[in-house]
Amino acid sequence: MRLKSSKKEKMNKNLSREKNSVKNKDKNKKSNVEFLVKLLKALHFIKKFMYGSYEKIKKNIY
Repeated sequence: MRLKSSKKEKMNKNLSREKNSVKNKDKNKKSNVEFLVKLLKALHFIKKFMYGSYEKIKKNIY
């Protein structure tokens, strides 16, 4: 039969839970930043491609 856990054990459990939640939040922030960087790079590439196409069309018309 298991005895009730002491206050110290409960505090340790709560501390470890808080540490884990902080770690998970940091991981989420890091992955969000990585995603935004990839998105910006993709948008920059698309912008360059569209502008290049626009210049080619403009040259052909005039």
